[in-house]
Amino acid sequence: MFKRDWKPGDWVVYRMSKHGVSPGRRAQQVNATRKGEAYNYVVDKFWVIEQVLPTGEIVARTPGGKVRTIDRDDPNLRRARWWHWLQWGNRFRNADLNRRPSGPVETA
Repeated sequence: MFKRDWKPGDWVVYRMSKHGVSPGRRAQQVNATRKGEAYNYVVDKFWVIEQVLPTGEIVARTPGGKVRTIDRDDPNLRRARWWHWLQWGNRFRNADLNRRPSGPVETA
């Protein structure tokens, strides 16, 4: 299978599934639940890769400073394109500022 070549510092977009009563303005694929009391939807999250682990997982940092560990072949993970940089560049820059320069990452 095709292996993506990720490296620390790469900007990525992760499509996250969510559930709630009030989807935000960035929500996509919004569908009402069976009784119509809530919605299922997806939201693009903008992360910066902090570390690539030998186990085949990557560690990414969110703009708020949280650390997420996900599989490198997750179909919801993709490289940021130039239009993401134009529209959401501040989110990537915030995540980049929260990156640690190097060393082990704590995933608490």
